[in-house]
Amino acid sequence: MTLDVFRFITLTSSISFLVLAVFIYLKDRASKPNQTFGTFMTFCALWSFGFFLTMFGSVPHDVAIWCSRVSHFFGCLPAICFLRFVVTFLDDKPKKIHPVHYILAGVAALSSLTPWFIIDVPRKLFFPYYPEPGPLYPLLLSTYFGTFATAFVLLYKACRDKSLGTLKRMQSLWTLVGVLLAWISVSTLFLLIYNVPIVPQMTLFPLIAITTIYAILRYRFLDIRVVITRAGLLLAVYVVVLGVPFVVG
Repeated sequence: MTLDVFRFITLTSSISFLVLAVFIYLKDRASKPNQTFGTFMTFCALWSFGFFLTMFGSVPHDVAIWCSRVSHFFGCLPAICFLRFVVTFLDDKPKKIHPVHYILAGVAALSSLTPWFIIDVPRKLFFPYYPEPGPLYPLLLSTYFGTFATAFVLLYKACRDKSLGTLKRMQSLWTLVGVLLAWISVSTLFLLIYNVPIVPQMTLFPLIAITTIYAILRYRFLDIRVVITRAGLLLAVYVVVLGVPFVVG
């Protein structure tokens, strides 16, 4: 992967995630699953866009380090939002989430804006700026791996629970597939953060949007019944995906 590919993936993802988040929220503003999934997508979009801004050597160092810290602030929050979505999506009377998940997310987000979280953004491989972790950076790793893993287990169990019905199980399956593959893809970023000279693989990150759109069209995910034609919705997605390179260029 080249730097231009990373720019393309992060910018395209941030735009498509944000558009999808607004679309889902507006479909049912009172729905907890819609609210929490929309919030999850929004934080993913803001993290991705902050990462995108650090990929230009023309950006001053002081600006780049703050872009990275603010990006990490938003990056500390998707895991708890996704877990909240899962518990509200799977149960009309959602189970309580263990307070440790909220504490980890909150402390990680607040500390991400300090030098104890990101010390600097030196050049690594072909990235002009890339985070150098501080002593508090493991807080992000704890919420990213621990909280997401909890949500994945719940979705996996739902996929195998025949009492939920075929529609709910398929919605759970496609949500699990998209977010899990994107999660694995983003996880590769941590290797270079800790100076393991391996190029991160972000190719699967956009799958969150792709599988969500498919689940909406095929399985009425979040009880969304799309009024416009499928061709119209897919055309809108293609316009964003194909139009971004011209903006980047």
